Amino acid sequence: MYKSVGCSKVAAVCLLLLILCSILLIAIVASFARPRCIPTDDETSDTQTPSQKGPIMGDDGRPFGWQEIRLPNDIKPLNYTLFLHPNLTTNQVLGSVEIVMNATKSTNFIVFHAASMNITKPSKIDLQGSDSKINIVKMQRTKKNEQVYLKLASKIQQGRKYVLNLDFDYTLADGLNGFYRSTYKVGEEERVLATTQFEPTDARKAFPCFDEPNLKATFKLTLIREKRHITLSNMPLLGASTPYTGSKSTAGLVQDEYTESVIMSTYLVAFVVCDFKNISDRTESAIPAQQQHGHEFVKVAVFASEDKLSQTQLALDVLKYTIPEYERFFGVKYPLPKQDMIAIPDFAAGAMENWGLITYRQASILHKENVTSDASKQWIVQTITHELAHQWFGNLVTMDWWTDLWLNEGFATYVEYIGTSKYVQNSNLGWRMMDQFVVSTMQSAMNTDSLSDSHPILVEVRSPGEINEIFDSISYSKGASIIWMLNNYVTEDVFQKGLTSYLKMYQYSNAKTADLWNAIANARKDNGKHTDTNEISDMMDTWTRQMGYPVVTMARSGGTITATQKQFLIYSNGKPSDDFASKYNYKWTIPLTVVTSSDPKPDTQRISESQKTLFTKDQDSATLTINPNVQWYKANYKQNGFYRVNYLRPELAAIKEPT
Repeated sequence: MYKSVGCSKVAAVCLLLLILCSILLIAIVASFARPRCIPTDDETSDTQTPSQKGPIMGDDGRPFGWQEIRLPNDIKPLNYTLFLHPNLTTNQVLGSVEIVMNATKSTNFIVFHAASMNITKPSKIDLQGSDSKINIVKMQRTKKNEQVYLKLASKIQQGRKYVLNLDFDYTLADGLNGFYRSTYKVGEEERVLATTQFEPTDARKAFPCFDEPNLKATFKLTLIREKRHITLSNMPLLGASTPYTGSKSTAGLVQDEYTESVIMSTYLVAFVVCDFKNISDRTESAIPAQQQHGHEFVKVAVFASEDKLSQTQLALDVLKYTIPEYERFFGVKYPLPKQDMIAIPDFAAGAMENWGLITYRQASILHKENVTSDASKQWIVQTITHELAHQWFGNLVTMDWWTDLWLNEGFATYVEYIGTSKYVQNSNLGWRMMDQFVVSTMQSAMNTDSLSDSHPILVEVRSPGEINEIFDSISYSKGASIIWMLNNYVTEDVFQKGLTSYLKMYQYSNAKTADLWNAIANARKDNGKHTDTNEISDMMDTWTRQMGYPVVTMARSGGTITATQKQFLIYSNGKPSDDFASKYNYKWTIPLTVVTSSDPKPDTQRISESQKTLFTKDQDSATLTINPNVQWYKANYKQNGFYRVNYLRPELAAIKEPT
């Protein structure tokens, strides 16, 4: 991230003035490049995107026909029928796509995404189910926003469905995003595969599409390959492979057609062409038969190059065990008939949660018995349970816009510890996962968030660069930590009921942060103890909409403890960055907890309601009552809350470990 840089006025020579002005200009540009704080819902929509300053120019040197980074909301894709013929010898890809669209408003233009490809200009769009067509009079592209603008001869009508057909071609990417080429060796032989990495905004490099997370659709994919290869995608094959006869020089080519997908976002689409082998199994559903819809079991498989196939058994074991466990935890059946995982030789991230086809860096999935260290083994298990958590939280229900990325990544980071804990218990491993969560995840987030140049969990992002900036410790680790705090505050039972309600309410759709808070608040209300459904959102907004966290100072007088709070910054003379204003004046609503020397086994017993106090952002201080005869008290026991505690010296000296 960028830091704001100030520049004082000096009386100096012209050269020095020029240097100082240049520094100031760079700082100003950097400040505009940072993500911006998101206002609350009553101020503006989380997904609102301001117009860019200055006209966006098309590749033809003229102002582009659409002047926003976000696509217009008058067209919604319903289905993509995608054909791709990647040639792994020449690295060329020939493709075509038929996009069925619903017009939510009448309009005389269409804007979609495409990057790094040639597109044959379409002449018409079709009215579905009719011979009527609308001529396309102009096609304009802009490399800056990776968009294509089609000007229509007449308006498409609201409520009607239209079909856009596009032919395109490109070269397999050399980088590690889009549809790219990867090489590896088996012995001395170099081999080639083609694979995908689309999150956050690179599906547009593989096929023309409406590449935003809330523009979900179904996908029907056909891939052409050589006989020596296989293909994989999100869904199972639709029947057996057939010879490809669609063009010249097709000898030895095979056509793989895939089952139409469930409704999903473009960044979750995935496909691979390779010569890998696999080990496979199936897992029975944990959801009772009367609640099942569709398949009764899930086919699971792990793919790797033939020389590394023997290193995939751990991954298959974790995969097979975790899916039923997550079905029980979420209360929602795994949505697809199969789940594949594959070890990719060249892969930028640790893994990617593509629905039904999770891609991994080799070190994140391959395990060699008696060679791989225990730390690496734990990393593999955590990575797999993280990506599997996404199959529900992120894939089934997707954030409405990248502003809410933390909903995906923070939640999966938290749930990976739950999934790994269950696997550890079943496998008699000695890893203490929730203890590790506090040390590795929460403390890591606190270290980052105690700096003056941190940022809120919810930030406004517009460009791909800004989106990539928030794949950081704040979205992942702080996001996981405040979910852990909320779980402990509302209790596990209420938390799980809220999650199940949230997933069922927004399945195959999109949601915002406020939707999750509402689901948990309603579950808490249904539990019969709390009628204020605004309390959860009021509390959690103080943690997501401002950077940092508090240090709570405790002072005891007999049986009364008085708590005060202030923002914790690692540098005592520091101050929050001017880039993010806080409407809460850096005050938090804190679920404050206290245990004392009179509590029996507080390390194994959940803190009772009487030992909880909600220290709100509007209070100058909070008070807790304890037995005046207790020897010691300890706040934030087990580090359930995302805050630090400061004690007066005598009280700190009195704290000792419970026996």
